Amino acid sequence: MKKMLLASLLLAVCTTANAAPLPVETLDGDPATVPDSLDAGPRLLLIAFSRAARKQTNDWDAHLAATCASHRPACYDVAVMEGMPEFATEMAVGSMRDEVPVTHQGHYLLVMKGTSDWKQLAATPATPGDDAYLVLLGADGTVRWRGRGAWSAATEAGMQQALHAAP
Repeated sequence: MKKMLLASLLLAVCTTANAAPLPVETLDGDPATVPDSLDAGPRLLLIAFSRAARKQTNDWDAHLAATCASHRPACYDVAVMEGMPEFATEMAVGSMRDEVPVTHQGHYLLVMKGTSDWKQLAATPATPGDDAYLVLLGADGTVRWRGRGAWSAATEAGMQQALHAAP
């Protein structure tokens, strides 16, 4: 348990880095820029660099449903799709559109370019693997907290603590 808590604390190191403007497309087809086009206030990005990581972000979505419904923070799922063959991208996006209610599609972001910038924002290793990456941005776009992996009570508690400390 102590190792898990220590790992969560190490992954949740706050930084003073600001998120550079990152171009995305919302699942409903609108172009956007992170963090500028997102809702005001704190924003939580649940980032998947692989299909398997989507399972973890979906689990995080389920555990954070009440928190995200309050819009503090505004929660966004981010699917990094750069490098996928076009036909696979079209199939994946179509499947996501079928699964995600229309009212939530503006909070699902598709990354078609700039994967290296997203890896830097999420502080991933060179190969991010199948983990979910979480980034809490303050209202000013500053990274307030980072987490990684499957949902755990300890990691969520770290995020909640950073959220309440964020301006």
